[in-house]
Amino acid sequence: MEPKPYRGGAPIQSVSLSITVLGVHARVDGRTGWEAWRALRRQHPRLAWIVGGYSVLPVLLAVLLALSLF
Repeated sequence: MEPKPYRGGAPIQSVSLSITVLGVHARVDGRTGWEAWRALRRQHPRLAWIVGGYSVLPVLLAVLLALSLF
């Protein structure tokens, strides 16, 4: 018996997010970079907003901290 690439008529999706201190790396269906982010926004818009907010939060905190020191 051979493995079937489709389950229930829908193609199998592969979404991988790596979140580190230095940034976020997305991989969607074998695509990386901006292509992956475009596909992620199309397929999972809420997740894209959450990850984008997580990426902006440290920058915002750094700016607020710098402003409070001066």
